[in-house]
Amino acid sequence: MTVITDATTDWSAGVTLTVDEVWQNKRTTPLSLATGASAPGDDLDGVQLGPYDSLFLSAGVTVYYRKADSSSSLFTRTAVST
Repeated sequence: MTVITDATTDWSAGVTLTVDEVWQNKRTTPLSLATGASAPGDDLDGVQLGPYDSLFLSAGVTVYYRKADSSSSLFTRTAVST
């Protein structure tokens, strides 16, 4: 499991997954996740994870993330076997 605490309100650099993962928001600050070959162009791109929401993402996908506001954030990436 990887814990991410450094999300900002700007989109992150892309992270290409090498294994299937579940990403979970562990705080009340909403997090946005987007996938694709290039960085999102708008703050409204992607899907939003509310408190304790999770999302399954497949290996090979490039993921970009951001938090919705200046509150502290905490989310996890957990590798899964399918």
